[in-house]
Amino acid sequence: MLLDMKWPGSVFNTNRNSCYPTTGKPAADFVIAGVQPYYIDGSFPSNCTTKIPYNHSKIRDLISRMQKSWPSLSCPSNNGFSLWSLEWKQHGTCSESVLDQHTYFQYALNLKDKSRDWILSWGEMQF
Repeated sequence: MLLDMKWPGSVFNTNRNSCYPTTGKPAADFVIAGVQPYYIDGSFPSNCTTKIPYNHSKIRDLISRMQKSWPSLSCPSNNGFSLWSLEWKQHGTCSESVLDQHTYFQYALNLKDKSRDWILSWGEMQF
């Protein structure tokens, strides 16, 4: 799985079509832009099936973390549900043989937390 992250400040500085989410201005921290499975050759599958639609109720316990770590920065402002639905359709369904919807989003959140810890520890290294 490939974790794609972005810095909200750079998004707003370079893209005039960006809006803060309805939950407010994101923290000064990297946010998830997407999580994609990939093949050994480096290519990325997408839109693998429509048989497993996004179901918001399956990730209800993750919503608070998702709104902080994976906010939608597109206009008009929104709560992120449409972004997560699109991510599930485009990428999550391609990992469904291994990760169900809840596990896919939980995996993304945990991966982001681990990468942040790694980045912080890397920044403390002596060169």
